[in-house]
Amino acid sequence: MNNSIQFCRLIEEAQAAGAFTVEVVKLMAESMDLEVWEVHELLERARVKWEDIKARMIENQIMEEKDTTTVTWNLPKWAADTIFETLELDSQSGAFDPELRQEIAEALEAIEEKTPE
Repeated sequence: MNNSIQFCRLIEEAQAAGAFTVEVVKLMAESMDLEVWEVHELLERARVKWEDIKARMIENQIMEEKDTTTVTWNLPKWAADTIFETLELDSQSGAFDPELRQEIAEALEAIEEKTPE
């Protein structure tokens, strides 16, 4: 996991979920020994960085043609379930652009699960 991506993603996900109420931002400012406006500035910087990352991800996806070669992953069921659940949540997350959410949803639909007999 790339922390420089995940930290701003975490902040944006929390923002999308309504976590940064006036009271929470005030408490954060006190805890961090910052002014409230400085906390808002940090939140805005995280938002801008996340938007830039998403735009680059989409640009990279658009530039690459979809490779339809079948790929097989061998992993435990719990790992597959975790990956699938995470992608399912990402496909519905307001922190992602609609185009990327659609791309994730299409990728999920393309998965064919086979369990060994």
